[in-house]
Amino acid sequence: MKSWHDYKPPDGDLFPERYNVEEMLNESAASMVLLGYDTQSAIQVVIKCFKPSAKGAYLREINAAFDLSHPNVQRCLDTFHRADGMACIVYDYLEGGSLAQLLAEQGKLDLKTTILCLQAILTALAYLHRLNRIHCDIKPENIMLRPQAQGPADFVLIDLGAVCMLREAQEGQHVQGTPAYIAPERIKNRFFFNSDLYSLGVIAFEMACGRRPFVGTVKEITQANLASVPSLSGIQPTGLRDFIDHLLVKDPQQRLQSAEAALALLNKILICPSQWQTAVLTPVSIHARWRLQLEEEPVAIDCFHINGYPLIGLMYEGYETLIDPQQPQQPLWRFLTPYPLQILGVDRLAYATPSRVQIVELTKEGGSAEWLLKECLNDLKTWHVGYSKLVWSNTFFYYYDKLRQEPAAIRFGVSNYLLKPQVHILSDGCIVTSEGLANNKVVFRDPNTKMLSEWQLEGMVISLSYDNHNILVVTLNLNDSNVYSLWCLAIHHPPRKLVLTGTISHIFAINGVAFWVSDRTGLYCCDTTLRPQSISTLPSQALKIAATYDHRFIVALCKDDHGLFMTLLKNRAVL
Repeated sequence: MKSWHDYKPPDGDLFPERYNVEEMLNESAASMVLLGYDTQSAIQVVIKCFKPSAKGAYLREINAAFDLSHPNVQRCLDTFHRADGMACIVYDYLEGGSLAQLLAEQGKLDLKTTILCLQAILTALAYLHRLNRIHCDIKPENIMLRPQAQGPADFVLIDLGAVCMLREAQEGQHVQGTPAYIAPERIKNRFFFNSDLYSLGVIAFEMACGRRPFVGTVKEITQANLASVPSLSGIQPTGLRDFIDHLLVKDPQQRLQSAEAALALLNKILICPSQWQTAVLTPVSIHARWRLQLEEEPVAIDCFHINGYPLIGLMYEGYETLIDPQQPQQPLWRFLTPYPLQILGVDRLAYATPSRVQIVELTKEGGSAEWLLKECLNDLKTWHVGYSKLVWSNTFFYYYDKLRQEPAAIRFGVSNYLLKPQVHILSDGCIVTSEGLANNKVVFRDPNTKMLSEWQLEGMVISLSYDNHNILVVTLNLNDSNVYSLWCLAIHHPPRKLVLTGTISHIFAINGVAFWVSDRTGLYCCDTTLRPQSISTLPSQALKIAATYDHRFIVALCKDDHGLFMTLLKNRAVL
């Protein structure tokens, strides 16, 4: 077959008088794409002419495209049949070229262009998905640039011939797609709305790195999309890297579920990192109250301090915001994570994205000194990091020691059934896990994951901690959901137990000390001596509490008649 460059445009007499044909842009087995001029509207247009053998493709595309109206989706302007009977669709002409051409010219793109492209295409996908349509062929060739009179070019999604209804795709009646950008489930003829998000993640990787995550033959790329997690370590800034990680999740059930959710998460990272460097932390008086204007109540809170200046973490679904409580409307940092943070020190934390666990030093320049502890944690379910070691689970549990000469992960089994297991790494490299049918057994393992000891407890384990000598465990009674107990466990010693009195809420353990609220406003703590101490009485009903790693400060999120507020307390019972 000759190249489409060698073809002359079809005879203009075949087209309605309204359209003048100027040149051929492309040709495939099913259609020809022509550049034309609409004399009625005085604009250039794209005319896609379907060959007689592609009648079904025309009907599918006109059904998908004709009623669409969105600034980031190519407009379908008209449809007609040529004098020879060939069906045609008229589209907006976008003169800025394609994203594929831009990538070929520039290699990787700057952050601003990358973010603008992701926002535009996510907005377009959200629109299509609301109409119950999947694009099915997201790739750089199908993203065009529309120059603007002022400001940067806009990005527009094209090639609506690949679009299909969700039901049609799920019934296996649609097989279009490009191997380099196709979602893993698509290879197995399974379709979801967020299959488009995986394809966009591949494009985002390409914009950030100047190359695709997987290269090779079609077979090699297909296998990599099914099983391999690409290295993201070269992508900056951190927020973009974490966002791409969320898009490239292999399991569609674990991936971001919608374009709207992905766009909302992307917008959360659009804060200037220099805010951290220019932030002026101010002393906060004890028992100070800060009124918070929050759109929603956070799922959890965390507390840190830098030389006595407190910082508060507000955990929401999918991300956590770090704020100076004196200036809560100016976020210092955001971590895109579906998991709770792990507090490693007063100004040190770890957080997980779908394929990595990262350690952050809050005192470092820019607010973050990231250490890629382990990559390719595909389908992460639970994890714990400490002392250059990592335990995580997906289908199995794995133990990774970065300091080993041959740092290969050790796989081991945990007899856990209905409930999420708790896991903790001790300073000597030993591991503690909660196991059993009701998560009521604690198992102590050596650094090679061999079981050394186990304890059967009278309750479901909800928190584990360690104080360099003993294991502190918080359990909830299996028969009475209002009864909590603290346990002190040590090798070669029988377990010791303390049953907590009163109506307990918001109980947790950090660095060998448990904190809880009793009877709505009473704040208490207890270490492995199992001798509880009163800290203070809260000014109002507590919704959430958090403590710093050194137990010096406690922050409570409370609610009164005027709304939400936070109060900072100094722990008079530092243990």
